[in-house]
Amino acid sequence: MRKNILLKIIVGAASLSIAVPVFAQESAPVPPPIKATIRQEVQNTRQEMRTNAEEKRTGLKAAADQKREEFKQKLDDSKKEARTRIDAKKQELKDRLAKIKDEKKRAAVERIDGRLDALNAKRLAHFSEVLEKLSAVMEKINARVEKAAAKGLDVSAVRTALAAADAAIAISKVAIANQTVKTYAIAVTDEATLRQNVGAARQALQADLKAVEQTVKDAREAVRKAATTLAGVPRVNEADTQPTTQPTI
Repeated sequence: MRKNILLKIIVGAASLSIAVPVFAQESAPVPPPIKATIRQEVQNTRQEMRTNAEEKRTGLKAAADQKREEFKQKLDDSKKEARTRIDAKKQELKDRLAKIKDEKKRAAVERIDGRLDALNAKRLAHFSEVLEKLSAVMEKINARVEKAAAKGLDVSAVRTALAAADAAIAISKVAIANQTVKTYAIAVTDEATLRQNVGAARQALQADLKAVEQTVKDAREAVRKAATTLAGVPRVNEADTQPTTQPTI
């Protein structure tokens, strides 16, 4: 009798000892491999960074296009205003020159007056073209920056340089627009001072153009600094890069 009871206890205990591990094995979740989890997280992070970079590149391009159109419209408006001012100035000059008896001198002054206006327009057109090329270089740098950022590279210094370059270009655009509407009236008092007055108008134009040119040079230097700062970022050349050739002034 005792043997039967002892046998039942042993069998029951054995069954319990087997059932417990089985129950524990069925209820406990099996963790995925740690390496696989980390790898997936890294892939997700990289994909998110690439998506953000692409969205930012798209936004930067749209902003650049908008700035380009705004500047073009500003220049068009300034040119129209300049044309009105120039026409009025020519008539005023003709009226003032009526007091000069020498017909050749009158004709010479009118020719010089027209040349001053033409020189102003020609130089400003060149400066505008340089800024357009600088803006194109900026777009390329911005694209490279976003690609580098998507790879986890530190491009904070490049972004600072780009902001400075963008500000320099904006300043130069304002200078060009303001210079576009300027006219240079030749003072007419008498024949004796006519040459001197023509020289004064020419010098005033040259001084103003030199000031505008300096803003363009400043913009070009700022863009160059942004490009060299980008080139100094470690491993930046591992990204898909494009050359950033700068225009000459």
